[in-house]
Amino acid sequence: MSTVFLQRQKDITISTSSVEIRDISIVVPDCLLICNLSHAKVQLIDTRDGRVFSEVSMAYWINKPPMWRLCLPANDRAAVTVSNKIQMINIQRQSLSLGIVLKLNSDPVGVSICGQSDLVVSYSKAPWIEVITTNGKALRQFDVNIKHFEDPRFLTTSIECFINVSDCRTNAITKLDSALQLLQTFSSLLMSIPAGITSMGPDQLLVCSKANHRIMLLGPESRPSYFGSKMGLKILGH
Repeated sequence: MSTVFLQRQKDITISTSSVEIRDISIVVPDCLLICNLSHAKVQLIDTRDGRVFSEVSMAYWINKPPMWRLCLPANDRAAVTVSNKIQMINIQRQSLSLGIVLKLNSDPVGVSICGQSDLVVSYSKAPWIEVITTNGKALRQFDVNIKHFEDPRFLTTSIECFINVSDCRTNAITKLDSALQLLQTFSSLLMSIPAGITSMGPDQLLVCSKANHRIMLLGPESRPSYFGSKMGLKILGH
């Protein structure tokens, strides 16, 4: 496989006094949705000039320890993890508004889509994974009898509906199917503390290694298998 280089594009200067971005997602080509912890707000940003189109305040949760991860289960909705809840946010053109709140039994960390409109959620304190509806109804859970996860945090869903989970304590990435059945596990010293993970295609993952200060693109050893038959690592670019 040829080497892939990540090319830097233009910077976006956000028009607020201070910004601590916890998560970010592209809504449409000219709009970004960000979780701004400094202002306890979720903001819709114009990528062309950094202007804030719209924002919603979440200051009533500021004294609680939010992780503030987000995903877009639909073009007009976002889901944000905060404390022991998931806050749904409505997106209408260039305007944001608070939607319903999904109450959970523990503090969620990561959130991603599962299927057409369901959400898959990770929990760090009680290390497990579950799938819920956008109304908060629990559908299925990872088998708690399998002592697999220690600190599952970040989630991403591939176009084939496989769910990839990064575990910051075991330095591993686990592949699950949509029924939360364990398929494969991959780990490497080059990927110490995988603090972020994004699906880049059918068989590629972009992983942020917090300890090594690297962003790595992981791909298969041989096609069409996913990460190869033994989940081998091939660093395509960093």
